[in-house]
Amino acid sequence: MEIHSNLLSDVIKFYKKELADIYTESELQNITSWIFEKQLKLSSARLISNSTIRVNQSDLILLEQMCCQLKAHTPIQYVLDEAEFYHLKFKVNKNVLIPRPETEELVDMVIKKFKAQPSLNILDIGTGSGCIPISIKKNTPTANVYGLDVSDDALEVAEYNATQNKVDVNLFKADVLAENVADIILNQSKNQKIDVIISNPPYVLQSEKEGLHNTVKNYEPHLALFVDDTDPILFYRKIALLAKTILADNGMLYFECHTDYTEAVYQLLVDSNFKNVQLLKDMGGLNRFVSAIS
Repeated sequence: MEIHSNLLSDVIKFYKKELADIYTESELQNITSWIFEKQLKLSSARLISNSTIRVNQSDLILLEQMCCQLKAHTPIQYVLDEAEFYHLKFKVNKNVLIPRPETEELVDMVIKKFKAQPSLNILDIGTGSGCIPISIKKNTPTANVYGLDVSDDALEVAEYNATQNKVDVNLFKADVLAENVADIILNQSKNQKIDVIISNPPYVLQSEKEGLHNTVKNYEPHLALFVDDTDPILFYRKIALLAKTILADNGMLYFECHTDYTEAVYQLLVDSNFKNVQLLKDMGGLNRFVSAIS
């Protein structure tokens, strides 16, 4: 696979021809705009008006390599090492999930509710790229924001993103399934109780793996995606139990859920004697989130 012309219009045609079997026309439009904007510093408007310009050889080689990656179903975010989330840019790679629009909705709920409250302790469990705690800290600067993950590689990405987005977030390693996780968290917070817990834990069933798009199944970290079919709300149950120890009085818990199991998570929190348990819909009208008060 080789681009035989360095004319920008021909490069665009090459991308559309090579990737037509994988992406829709609108997806291809977005992909080419995104790649050329980052690699060639050309906006969508300039792409249209400057289609007769010629691409230099070094850029042409990189564009060929990127097209090969896309043809192998590598997600565009991993090709570019970058994803946008809540108006910020985040480095992403094979060690972290690509941030989703639904998670932006969850973050937006938390920011709108707590932006005006000073000195809160907010904890994200399963932080991955750090998109949740970094976005919250950026928009609630007086809060003490924490993020934990079991993966050293994910925490390295999150630390980089915190630095790039110029926020001070306390990121640390912990396994939410371990017995001593409450002690680790409270040690990080200097024994101050947590006011808000937010989590988007693994919730895709192992049996659903084959039905996933190749861009997800073959590239995104399985550790952050999948849970055993025999216990689909394992992480929610463990976090709910943990919350009983580390949440402050009237502290809040927010979950993003598998839409098939949102009601099960809701019932779990009701049965665990949380107060004001609510099912919340995403922009598509699906039951996606659950919130509760300790």
